[in-house]
Amino acid sequence: MGQAASLISNYSDAKSAYDVINTIVAQPSERPHGKKFITRPDLHGEIEFRDVSFSYDASEHQSLQSVSFKIKPKEKIAIIGRIGSGKSTIAKLLLHLYEPQSGAIFLDGIDINQIDPIDLRKNISYVSQDINLFKGTAKENILYRSSRVGDEQMLRASIISGADEFVKRHHQGYEMPIGERGMGLSGGQRQSIGIARAILFESPIVLMDEPTNAMDQLSEARLIANLKHYVEDKTAIFVTQKNTLLDIVDRIIVMHEGKIYLDGSKQEVLSKLAGKRL
Repeated sequence: MGQAASLISNYSDAKSAYDVINTIVAQPSERPHGKKFITRPDLHGEIEFRDVSFSYDASEHQSLQSVSFKIKPKEKIAIIGRIGSGKSTIAKLLLHLYEPQSGAIFLDGIDINQIDPIDLRKNISYVSQDINLFKGTAKENILYRSSRVGDEQMLRASIISGADEFVKRHHQGYEMPIGERGMGLSGGQRQSIGIARAILFESPIVLMDEPTNAMDQLSEARLIANLKHYVEDKTAIFVTQKNTLLDIVDRIIVMHEGKIYLDGSKQEVLSKLAGKRL
């Protein structure tokens, strides 16, 4: 029975990996043959959406409708709104995971279509809503983007994210085993690993989509305190429905039905939203 269970587990792991590879292979190439990109290894963090509209799968429903805003380098922004308001779509377009149907997106004044995808991703520390972990150790899951990162850098990222709090209590430390898709970890612990993974590199832009929605209050409070210091010299965007993350930002963009409903200083926007329901 033990051998059978092991075979089933190995088959499941192999199938999961195969499905991921198939999904990646099926995507259109980011680097079409013959296309030349602008190399920008170090961006300053200025972001502009100029009259951007977008819909998924040629749907009639537009996730974004003529969205325009500009973010200065080192500005701290929260993008808030109800589910389906378009806030997560902004994050995906900024990462160039999709292209807008109309309008343009600029980083440091350069259309992101012209920026080398490798440089684009290197300059953005991204935390998605869904943290994808694989079967391996905590260290392997944190360092999956670069095995050449030193232990000191990994520990710093883990302390900021809160992952160090539970990893160091395990008798194997950073060699603690993690199951496929993060099995054996709580939702908050998975998020901590994902955040540590994202902030390993000192990218000038930090982009986090609901980074604390599975964390307990204590873990979230520690993370927010740490992030306040971490993003001081960075452009930071937090896509969220949680008021707690607003402590980090100085500006709020409110999305509603694919459009910008409000955009202004934190105090101004919160004052206008008081007593209102979107």
